[in-house]
Amino acid sequence: ARPIRRRLKLTLEEAAAGCIRLVRGRLTPVCGTCAGEGQLAPGGACRACRGRGTVARGSVWFGCWSGGGSVPCADCGGSGIAHKRCTDCGGSGKAAPQAYQVRVRIPPGVRDGDLLHVAARRARHNPAPADLEIQVALAPHPFFQLGPDGGLYCEVPVDGFAWIAQRTVQVPTPYG
Repeated sequence: ARPIRRRLKLTLEEAAAGCIRLVRGRLTPVCGTCAGEGQLAPGGACRACRGRGTVARGSVWFGCWSGGGSVPCADCGGSGIAHKRCTDCGGSGKAAPQAYQVRVRIPPGVRDGDLLHVAARRARHNPAPADLEIQVALAPHPFFQLGPDGGLYCEVPVDGFAWIAQRTVQVPTPYG
């Protein structure tokens, strides 16, 4: 099965220290009986077009037939083979939605745009029907910016006279 792509928004503190997040979702798979077609082809000729795949287009006007050519049969889609609506999915081609929840461990130091792969078999109660690919998105922080080298940058206003007098300056960190 193709992996399920999800986007997970993290704060700067969660990305720096790492965390465990619960990812929940619902996935609607294709019907296994009809392979997503919504109909079954039991075989035999279509009754509407008698296996030709086309029906005559025309009308009777004052007792005279005015032929207008032929058009593909609406019942069989022009194939000439009889189709039967799938009873398992009701003709929609989709199976019942499946709920899943997976605990994802975010490693410390992830960056915006990183792609994490989580195996589906790691979930105990409601496993995901396929592996997860989690794309990390970092929420903006009011003080800090993450630089391209992975460093945290912050602008702090400093009193010039206090700096010349070699007084201590309090600098905020992500942890206080």
